[in-house]
Amino acid sequence: VDEADSILIDEARTPLIISETTEAPAAKYEVARDLAEGVLSEGLHYDVDRKGRAVTLNENGYAEAEGALGRPLFDAKDPWAPFLLSALRAKELLEKDRDYLIDEAQQVKLVDAFSGRVLEGRRYADGLQQAVEAKERLPCSNQTRPSAQVTFQSLFRTVPTRLAGMTGTAASDAKELNDVYSLVVVPIPTALPVARKDYDDAVYQTIDAKNRAAAAEVARQHKEGRPVLVGT
Repeated sequence: VDEADSILIDEARTPLIISETTEAPAAKYEVARDLAEGVLSEGLHYDVDRKGRAVTLNENGYAEAEGALGRPLFDAKDPWAPFLLSALRAKELLEKDRDYLIDEAQQVKLVDAFSGRVLEGRRYADGLQQAVEAKERLPCSNQTRPSAQVTFQSLFRTVPTRLAGMTGTAASDAKELNDVYSLVVVPIPTALPVARKDYDDAVYQTIDAKNRAAAAEVARQHKEGRPVLVGT
């Protein structure tokens, strides 16, 4: 497994899911978007836990939403609560060009929070993909309904005697790799002495100041003819 700590630990929080597609009720997602953007307000109608990545409607929110819709949110035959909560999550927790981007084909693509790379073939679950599409005024794609799922831990435990991996940052996760997968981390020394110089961290009061300092450093290194790789 390449980049073993990323695959076995970081990405293992999300299970592997086999899904089947069903037609999405686009009109419901659009109405829920309009409610989230034009009627409901944070603090008055709902609370946002950005660290826990959750949005919770309060009593005012339920009353306001049901009054605007003219029907209960939890009607067993015609439920609206999942659509509204997905719209609020898309509005408050997901940001364009940070959590997702829109490609040339006008499709929402997820962005890996650790690497910044586009996750091809990945989609938000539980109606959140369609809520983001409605938020961005894009056509709603078909919904996916899980038909089977398995965690990375369960999948890789089926091949315990054949599992191995390589990465440059496994030492800090050695205990977790051993506890979860029974894998022992063995550091391999470099062939030559490390030439890298590790400087103290630079801390800035604002994001703008940080970005300006980074740009200035890139320009300085480039002027001296050094290739520069910027990690975001």
